[in-house]
Amino acid sequence: MTENSAGLKARLSKALFELNVKLASCKSGTLVQVWMPEITADGSTVLSAQGLPFAIAGVGDLLALFRCVSCRYRFSTDVTRPALMGAIGRVYSSCEPEMSHNVQKYDKQVYLRVSEAQRCRVHSTLVMPVFDTGDDEASDMSRPVAVFELVQADRHVAFPAVIAELRSCLAEVSLSTSKPESFTASVGLRNWPMHVDSSAFLQELGEDARPQHSLSNSAGKLLLENDEPDYDVAGPSSAAVVVQEQAHAVAAAALGASAKLAGSSGGVGSDCIGFEAAPKFGH
Repeated sequence: MTENSAGLKARLSKALFELNVKLASCKSGTLVQVWMPEITADGSTVLSAQGLPFAIAGVGDLLALFRCVSCRYRFSTDVTRPALMGAIGRVYSSCEPEMSHNVQKYDKQVYLRVSEAQRCRVHSTLVMPVFDTGDDEASDMSRPVAVFELVQADRHVAFPAVIAELRSCLAEVSLSTSKPESFTASVGLRNWPMHVDSSAFLQELGEDARPQHSLSNSAGKLLLENDEPDYDVAGPSSAAVVVQEQAHAVAAAALGASAKLAGSSGGVGSDCIGFEAAPKFGH
């Protein structure tokens, strides 16, 4: 781990701790975690939450399970493969937030962890890009250093208030997220096309192949919460399934891991924050 990476993780951890304190009154519990880019063996960039700061407040048994299962995912940042990006990858690549009061209504091509959300009774989510401003308020806002994710069982999350609290906590450690006026804060997740002309994308992105803020607007339909999904949510998904363990095996192993994570805070369900080692699952 480089000094810069360790310092960034420490700053993210502090911001999550402060936000966790402010959200502790949520009766259904809250999971906040961050995703950061990592380079795979084939040179591609994926987003992972494994080993990164997280916090669970309130009643957290099922949220701890969702956390552990989430660590099994690696979300693609390749805009030519939208089926593997999920909300985390889309937010990182577009720099535009996504939020939903009920992720369970979406197909896996929109929310890859929908099966896990159903098992863990997760409904609301807020996904925001995180930028490193340092001492420069005019820093590059097209290259996130991380993605912030909030997860709750509650369906009535006041997203504007949470975003305001998040911006305040990030500012304390010289980090930032999208300004409210820089995006259309509509509640809903984006459905990017499943078949993409990569040459058209690369021509639009330019030499550095980095998406700009307008990319998700031109390439994805925003499925508003009052819209009915235009697919059968109960039907099979064509998206790649990253979590392959059986539900009961995952639940047993993840709950065991979450009990260890709670440590001195009194066991599963107590408030906890920390870094996480790779969870061990049976095969």
